[in-house]
Amino acid sequence: MKKAFYSAIIIMLLFAFLYAYADAAFTWDYFDEVIKRDSDDWWTDAPDQIWFYARIGNTWRMYTPDGIPIGDIMWTADEFLDPLTGEEPFDWFDRNGYGAIRTTVDGVSKYGVLKNDGSLAVPCIYDNVAMCEGAFFGETDGVWRLYRIDGMQLTDIVWSNQFFLDLLSEEEKLPFNGFLNGAFGILNTRESSAWDNQYIVIDLNGEIASADWYDEFEYCGETMFFGRSNGLWHLYRFGQNEPLIDAEWTNEEFYDEVMRDGDVEFDESGLVIIPVCDSENKRYGVIDRNGEYVIEPVWSEMDSWFTGDLIAARSEDGQYCILDTRGNVLLEADGPFKLEDNSGWNEGSPDGVYEITVEAFPNDHTSYYIYQDGALIPVETVSTDLDLTPYEPFTGERTPRLEEPSSLKLTGDALPRVDGATALFPLYSGVVEALFPDTVRYEPHDEDDWDMPWIEDADLVIALSTTGPAYDRLINRLTDVIFVA
Repeated sequence: MKKAFYSAIIIMLLFAFLYAYADAAFTWDYFDEVIKRDSDDWWTDAPDQIWFYARIGNTWRMYTPDGIPIGDIMWTADEFLDPLTGEEPFDWFDRNGYGAIRTTVDGVSKYGVLKNDGSLAVPCIYDNVAMCEGAFFGETDGVWRLYRIDGMQLTDIVWSNQFFLDLLSEEEKLPFNGFLNGAFGILNTRESSAWDNQYIVIDLNGEIASADWYDEFEYCGETMFFGRSNGLWHLYRFGQNEPLIDAEWTNEEFYDEVMRDGDVEFDESGLVIIPVCDSENKRYGVIDRNGEYVIEPVWSEMDSWFTGDLIAARSEDGQYCILDTRGNVLLEADGPFKLEDNSGWNEGSPDGVYEITVEAFPNDHTSYYIYQDGALIPVETVSTDLDLTPYEPFTGERTPRLEEPSSLKLTGDALPRVDGATALFPLYSGVVEALFPDTVRYEPHDEDDWDMPWIEDADLVIALSTTGPAYDRLINRLTDVIFVA
């Protein structure tokens, strides 16, 4: 029994030694030449797909970051770079872990599909390969065909080599972009330069999954797409034939309104503003990733703010509102809202203090709100021409004051300079009166004199330059203490 125990210990130590030796044996010096891959070149959600090329003697292989060979494919020094293009034999793994790879068979370059576990998902039997999500194009004898990643041909459509390359150059994309949502994709059925583009939706078996043929399409997330037929655009969900919403757009309306930013992107809340156009006016609503309205298209104007949890809108009767993502009205005003750039919010959460200006005649009106639990709670409301004289230190009749004199008093020539936001002026005015000598002056913000002469004044000045400028002055060491919300 004791002998068996010691034998087991010795075997375990031996394996540990061999493992440590093997791990230590992998160094860059082990290879004669190495071509590393930068992780920034690859999908950020697939860090295990990083690899490098290395040569030992006359043989090149692909390796994992730990020095383990990927697959059995090897190249001689003469085969490694393509003799026509000078390119390496492998480009990249897609986010599903597949990529086109080149090898040499009887002195001829052949292509297949490599999986990131080192196995060949598709043998190297093609003259060329172009990858798309969950599928690939394979060329044999000057003809391109579309295949599923397991090698099953998806369609009877074929493309000549020259037309395939011309189409790729003209459209700047493959005739099939892949199964981006894992189930459906959009196929361009154009086989000749004499034809116009015609698009259909196909499923993983190559079956047609759309009731119509489209002249153009644009993706809307990964579950929906816009298709144009008979001169009008509609929004569809993959796998369903009927439009999702009761809206249609002419080509001009679609690109000017729906695609005005170049594409349709959902915000962090999974929502996107959609314009609905008719012969008389435009109306705006909000849809979710399922293509369902969460805010009905009844608004004449609409703009999403930051995280998308607040939406500025104008009703058909001219009422300006701030909405939440369910369409509830949180604020109303007679003029448009403007969310100031210096407003605070917590990243990943809408909660925070927002400085909101109502651009209404005759004077803009700025309000401070805390957005919390789906509501905008007013903190303080001030006007740009508000008279703060009653709150000035030492002279104001409404300045906050202590019941007894402060035991701390600041004296001397190098007194700290104080600045801040309008809403907090009464607070720091009271602090100045309690702690500072009465020789200091209050200097309000003067937009016509940005240098403000009191900056170089020997006496402390209590300044009111508002939130944004107060931060700027603090950063530029023009003030020492700021009070901001």
